[in-house]
Amino acid sequence: MSFIAEQNRYRPDIDGLRALAVTIVVLFHAEVPGFPGGFVGVDVFFVISGFLITGILARSFTAGTFSLVEFYERRARRILPALFVMVLAVLAVAPFFIHAWDIATVGRSVKYVVTSIANIDFYRTLSGYSGDDASLTPLLHMWSLSVEEQFYIFTPVLWLLLTKFTRNPAHWLKLFVVVALISFVATAWTVMRNQSACFFLLPYRAWELAIGGLLALAPTPVVKPVTSRILGIAGLGMILTATFWFTEDTIFPGPWALLPCLGAILVILAGAGASPVFPTTLLRTRPFVIVGLISYSVYLLHWPALVFVNYHEHYSGTEVSWRGTVVLIALVYAGGWLSWRYVESPFRKSETWTRRRIYLFAWSGIGALFLLGGFYQKTPLFMSLLPDGAREMAEARFSYNPLMKEDTSPSELDNPHRYGSPDAVADTVLWGDSHAGSLVYPLHELALRNNRAFLFHGRGGAPPIKGVVCGEGLRPWLSGRYNDDVYETLIHDKSIQKVILAARWAGYTEGYTWAYGPAEKSKKFRNSIINLPGNPPAGSVEVREAFAAALEETVTGLLDAGKTVYFVYPVPELGYTLPQVLANEIVEGRDPGEFEITAEKIYYERTAATIAILDSLPEREGFIRIRPESLLIENGRIRLLHEGKPLYFDDDHLSLEGVRYILSLFEQIF
Repeated sequence: MSFIAEQNRYRPDIDGLRALAVTIVVLFHAEVPGFPGGFVGVDVFFVISGFLITGILARSFTAGTFSLVEFYERRARRILPALFVMVLAVLAVAPFFIHAWDIATVGRSVKYVVTSIANIDFYRTLSGYSGDDASLTPLLHMWSLSVEEQFYIFTPVLWLLLTKFTRNPAHWLKLFVVVALISFVATAWTVMRNQSACFFLLPYRAWELAIGGLLALAPTPVVKPVTSRILGIAGLGMILTATFWFTEDTIFPGPWALLPCLGAILVILAGAGASPVFPTTLLRTRPFVIVGLISYSVYLLHWPALVFVNYHEHYSGTEVSWRGTVVLIALVYAGGWLSWRYVESPFRKSETWTRRRIYLFAWSGIGALFLLGGFYQKTPLFMSLLPDGAREMAEARFSYNPLMKEDTSPSELDNPHRYGSPDAVADTVLWGDSHAGSLVYPLHELALRNNRAFLFHGRGGAPPIKGVVCGEGLRPWLSGRYNDDVYETLIHDKSIQKVILAARWAGYTEGYTWAYGPAEKSKKFRNSIINLPGNPPAGSVEVREAFAAALEETVTGLLDAGKTVYFVYPVPELGYTLPQVLANEIVEGRDPGEFEITAEKIYYERTAATIAILDSLPEREGFIRIRPESLLIENGRIRLLHEGKPLYFDDDHLSLEGVRYILSLFEQIF
């Protein structure tokens, strides 16, 4: 049986396809109008990688020349030199573009990038509304390289194991079919439940790489030129349709990812014929091939360059003109060419860089960058260079529960975290999400003073409402079941007399605050945090009605069970990461006390519908409303500082100082 993978010839049209893929990614990330679905370029890259790597493996296994050492050597030559240079450049440039309080995050990312697990780290830190702002993470684009590197690590090992039982190439094909089907089904099922996992993690992206591998292993078809032309045009049309039609509202990846992936398959298949026709002839032209050759370096460089610009915009409030964007993109491509010419190409010459030197270079580079990343993460050097007061202001971002290190795991139903006096009976429960979590330590102090105790049931992104399941990125199968179980426990536990409900209520009805400030800019396209059939957008009637019905049922059930319910109204959100913004005011020579956020829009306008729902909850004995805004809003402005200390540790969570400032509202509980 003859396989496409048996073709051991250079395919300039594949370099042309790479050029198309990297260009639409760059234009999308640069927010150039007209490319709302440019993120699909990464999916095209996955298909290409799956096709090429599987072809290499198939040829070497068929010839009996496969060597795991040689395979990893070739991957190291291809990937590591330009990667190391890019990471070093980011570390060198970051202190001049990024404020000291964010340098540690860059260093932390470096450690995960060089160990090929950046995608896992970003999934953990960027999933859910409490994640870091993706648009300000210089190495975020390395998630895709980590996915590919994990594919490079596992695939040849899996293949070696398979050869212990069979050397029939048809069985390799069956293996890829199984992997592709399992991965695709898993992605289709999970994407509506945990979109973030499907985006970042290899098991949900494996099918895209595997279908590229399937093409490499498929029997070589005899395709007439007219058929090749039809296939190529259809494939190119599918990629461009996804590029121009998809948006960040598209539930992706998942079944929709088939469009660009199958498009890439058709374009590659069309170029396999002996007689090239359009669009293969277009992709083989010199401009496309040159951009394809430098595409890896362009991809490495484009995102950090854009992040450094975005970072400046984030704090200055200015925007780069379209001319500036054009210049920046041109510089990225020029830098990509320089990297390809003077970094990538020399390392591919085996006469200069022998296998021994390549492995020494690889391991020493990984080790050195890991240590350097750790230094950037841990050193106080950059913070010590800040002006007086800026460091203290910036460090308020760590002003949350100091017992958190002891309470590293989520609150378990049968073993909730206990606070207050160890000698008192815990007759009170604090139930909620991360906003409830920010109340914990000051309430712990208050309970201690009064010889009282309370339990904390809570998980970030999980509203304390019976029957509500959260949307993407918030692990809904856990949060929904967990809160239902908490509700049932509270209803039947006679020892619990009081229940405090606290959450980011407006987040569940109205979504993120991207329209009111830069803090959640990267989350602006996400849908409602509540997961409902049809995925209605935040602020829709469907979301608000579902929220109102579930909330009323929860509160009524608790009251009917004889509990006293203390309902904490929304904490005013800011739209700005307060400690960093105030620290930046000092860095820029301005008085942080003069920085103002008016409450008219971000509180009164944004939360109006939510407040109306909360106000409609039944006035019954045992139902007590606690309104933080009564102390946090003054003369139409949100109070940001008290005695020079920020009242928030980010854009919507109260700091320890913030909770202590409103603690008088909770004294009645204990």
